[in-house]
Order: sequence, then C-alpha cells, then structure tokens
Amino acid sequence: MTTIRVLPALLVLAGYAAAEAPPTLTTLHNFNLQDGSAPSVGLAIGADYVLYGASSSGGDPPCRCGTVFSLAPPASAGGAWTEKVLYSFTGGSDGGYPTGNLAIGANHVLYGVASTTVFSLTPPAGDPSRPGAWTESIVYNFGPGVYLSGGGAIGEGGVLYGATSLEEVRSLERFSH
Repeated sequence: MTTIRVLPALLVLAGYAAAEAPPTLTTLHNFNLQDGSAPSVGLAIGADYVLYGASSSGGDPPCRCGTVFSLAPPASAGGAWTEKVLYSFTGGSDGGYPTGNLAIGANHVLYGVASTTVFSLTPPAGDPSRPGAWTESIVYNFGPGVYLSGGGAIGEGGVLYGATSLEEVRSLERFSH
C-alpha cells in the first residue's frame, strides 16, 4: 500500500498565459505544527509584497488553535521567504481557529475572524517591519451560537462587512479604531 502525505505549504504559480510555456510552481514555505499546520484561508498582500494569512490549527501548545503569520519576500531573487508567526491563538477569549481571509486596515492593522470573534492585530509602533510583538484585540464578540463564516471586507469609512452562521450579512460600524 502506498501512502501519500501532503504537507501544508504556500505555493505561488508564476505568470501563466495559455499560449506560453507551462507556469512555474514555487513553494514559499512549508508549515509545521508550531507555525500553523493548516493555512487554509486566502492571503492578504501588504506593503512591500508581504503576505499575511491565518492557519486554522497549529501554534503554541497546549491548544494549537491557529496562527496569524506573515511571509516576507526574499531580499534577492531566488532567496528564501521569511515566515513569522504574528499571533498564536489560545482558544480562550480570543476565539481561536481563525477562518476566512484577513483584511488590512489603516496603519497596517490586520482584521480577521476566529470562532465567534472579530479580532485585530496591530503591528509594533504601527510599522509591520519593526521587530516586536503584534497586539491582539477583540473588536467584537458575537457570543455563543453565532459563528462567522469567512473573512471580512473593509468598506468606505472603515466599516467591516462579514457573514455569520445565521445566514445574515452584517456590518460592524465601530470598526475603525
């Protein structure tokens, strides 16, 4: 019996048009249990082409309730991308198990959804390139029984829009801090 093991990874498919040569597929990062073992949501592209994403599992023990990460492009072509865990969910009041795409707001603040919460991650000193811890805050908690399905989108005036498990589309007016 043959066993096939698929490792979670971020891949990029470079420049493809039907009449051209086949595209090149490049692995940017192979994830492990510590840095986010299931990067199952889309990516947001920030300043300087830094990619931001979330994994629905992995991270710090004992919960391993997911992470938010960044992938910075190499300084020179062909170099390694640099992955950094920005936040590891605890499964407590921060929700845990993020789903949906992240949204990038004013001042490089990341917004996302995890279980019943909308969260924000603020970079150190408002600059994502600076070293230091990102600050996680709960923007809104929908409470038991209301789960957010997918990520949010930021509209005019900093309003966050997102869908819930109650088959409603809601706007969160108090979105811009």
